[in-house]
Amino acid sequence: MQPASHLFTSLLTVFLLNLFLIASPAYSNFDVITGELPPYAYTQNSQLTGVATDIVKAMMQQVGYKKLIVLRPWARAIKMSHGKNIMIFPIARLPYREKQYLWIGPILMDAFTFAVQKQNTQQYSSIKDFIPLKVGVNRGAPTAVRLQKLGFNNLQLVSSENINASMLLKGRFDAWYTTGLMTQHVVKQLNQPTNAVRIAFNDITIQMYIAASLNLVDASQRWQKTLDQLKQTGQYQKILAQYGIHQ
Repeated sequence: MQPASHLFTSLLTVFLLNLFLIASPAYSNFDVITGELPPYAYTQNSQLTGVATDIVKAMMQQVGYKKLIVLRPWARAIKMSHGKNIMIFPIARLPYREKQYLWIGPILMDAFTFAVQKQNTQQYSSIKDFIPLKVGVNRGAPTAVRLQKLGFNNLQLVSSENINASMLLKGRFDAWYTTGLMTQHVVKQLNQPTNAVRIAFNDITIQMYIAASLNLVDASQRWQKTLDQLKQTGQYQKILAQYGIHQ
């Protein structure tokens, strides 16, 4: 048996180590933020939910992160993410963002798409076909950035995807540029049949990540390992299945 003094020293060491870890950046010395981005992250009955939210919450539980996820308008969340001690999700990993963050993921796969009203039967063969049209996009989102870089000068910049969907359904917009999963979810949220709009053109496939401030090196590595473990154990796939997603 160990002498009592050695046992006490061992227990004290473990206690101090745990205390250090809980106070370390890998646990809580940063904020995790998101926006109202259904079906990835959104409020329902005053609770933050969504497929990306549930994945992140599972990761938080595993790493011992104790803070609540902070919900902000997406444009503001993006501005906040350019500072220190921030993790933001879900965010598309695109070339212009590559050096701005440390990347944890991917947590989801999706695609940028153009949606139109169901009665619009026109066929679109190229993204250039949409340039003359009134296209609704979410202000501050990579969808807006992409179309602006491609020369779209008739964009309708709004603050939420729900507004985009409503404006499209009312005929105020010609098309709505967002992600495929977003289109399906928001139309359902508005109590519209899923065929009220149709995907007229698939643009590019994207990978969604958690993006961390460049100073969160240790935390990012720990969170990436945790996500990998969730995928290996099948917990990640179970979360996707709850939302009817199979990847």
